[in-house]
Amino acid sequence: MKHFISSILLFVCLNHNVFAQDILCKDSLIADFARLTRFLEETHPDPYTGFGGRYFFRKEALRIENILRNQDTDLSGFSTLITSFLANIGDEHTSLFTSNNQANQTKGFAAINARVIPDGLIVSGVIKEKEQLLGSRILGIEGVPIAEVLKKFTSLSACENEYGAYLKLANSINGGQTLSMLFPELGNTVTYTFQTVSGDRLNVEFPFISGDEWMKVVMEKMKYVPQTPVTSGSGYMFYGYADDKKDIMRFRLLSIMARENFRFCIENGWDGSTEMMKSFYAYTLGKEMPADIETALQGIPSFSETFFSMLQEMKTNNSQTLIIDLRGNGGGWTPITLPSLYMLFGDDYLTTKMDVEFSRMVSPLLLKKQNMTLEKFNSSSGYNYKLGDFTIPENDNGAEKTDIVNIRKGFVANAMSEMKKELEKQNGKPVYKPAKVYVVTDAATFSAAFHYAFYLWKMGATIVGVPCHQSPNTFMEGTPFQLPYTRLEGTISNSMQIFLPGTDARAKVFWPDMMPDYEDYCKYNFDSNMEVLWLLDKIREK
Repeated sequence: MKHFISSILLFVCLNHNVFAQDILCKDSLIADFARLTRFLEETHPDPYTGFGGRYFFRKEALRIENILRNQDTDLSGFSTLITSFLANIGDEHTSLFTSNNQANQTKGFAAINARVIPDGLIVSGVIKEKEQLLGSRILGIEGVPIAEVLKKFTSLSACENEYGAYLKLANSINGGQTLSMLFPELGNTVTYTFQTVSGDRLNVEFPFISGDEWMKVVMEKMKYVPQTPVTSGSGYMFYGYADDKKDIMRFRLLSIMARENFRFCIENGWDGSTEMMKSFYAYTLGKEMPADIETALQGIPSFSETFFSMLQEMKTNNSQTLIIDLRGNGGGWTPITLPSLYMLFGDDYLTTKMDVEFSRMVSPLLLKKQNMTLEKFNSSSGYNYKLGDFTIPENDNGAEKTDIVNIRKGFVANAMSEMKKELEKQNGKPVYKPAKVYVVTDAATFSAAFHYAFYLWKMGATIVGVPCHQSPNTFMEGTPFQLPYTRLEGTISNSMQIFLPGTDARAKVFWPDMMPDYEDYCKYNFDSNMEVLWLLDKIREK
């Protein structure tokens, strides 16, 4: 959910006395930073290891406090200090909300865009005069090899694995302010090193242009013309056939957010529920939220209803292949995806041992987010936790139990779904189970979207595309915080997830089963839907 919230609460400052360019009160900044470190120690499962241990965490915190005490700092500078401090944890659910556009206005932009592929970065967009660079590998910046640039970048912003670093660098590769942090001597231009499609190695200089100029630049992009439609549909959640025979269904999902999770938040009085829904309407649905809450809820698509309708259509047409496209999906609410797994696999899902483990840190911020007292939290969990305790790890979905009837009843009763009656009618059988399920990911697939991909993989789906920037074994579930003086906002992870043994090759990077190589991208002219086009051809070859 963190990535949805962070996209709508960008670098907010609610106190009208505090502005980005004002020099702020040193004692108040130190107090804000002390509040942040307290939040971390109260809420995060392990804020210390990334620093080298608790001693080094406190040592680095003291260094930041001394900087704040001895130099004048504005809001932007304070935000940068906090972000670099949090980067040590290596946890992308623990971060400050910031606005790249706002930060980069002072330096400008280079007219280039980049994209992450399985083995690096390529040019995905560029001005007309330099269109020969489209598809080129990006080998370095300012004479520094890209691997070294990535190392520098991870000291500025939290990354869980190399694909997190690649993704953040791709998103910032044209931003003058970020590049100046990586290269302090940078002037009014930046030089990139490329390897072109033809194999030539080039150093090309790009000037920085103002934000207003940059917004007017028309970027050249390469496009492949497929024989069958793969981009039909609109909105953030839609489905449609990728072939004329109606044998291959594609379910496109840009966010794990739907009516179900908003209803849950509203009905359980979660902090900021209505504001989150308003923002979802504005930024995802592109319209104003109705004043009546029930009307507003009905105006948001239901995950269960959409998925059920798709499976019914596949059943009617005896469609044999389902492609679940999670590219660019930054996550949301994992529970709303679970009913779809039951629709696909029936009791097989309920009895499959997932071997996953979640454990939460009981903290004041967690209780505030859930609108609970500690007593109510304990009553709902059946345990007697104290603040600072880890919850008993949650395992699987009841797979070790033997009474499938009760497992099924419990699952339906607790399902975050708008279709519980339909789930009951399944009686353990799939709504429809296609012969093959593929899940397409890219570097931007994260959080609940990664969870969905992982669970589908455990049920036999084939993962295709680019590795996610989410690590299987990592921290999870961002809990909101706000600092009292600067009013800066962010999230802190409150749980630990273990999805794979620590020695597993996928424990840090969830490698897809099928990954295209650079030559494949060339073949499809670096089209934005290349991974899907490539997969479709692979399916047809079988």
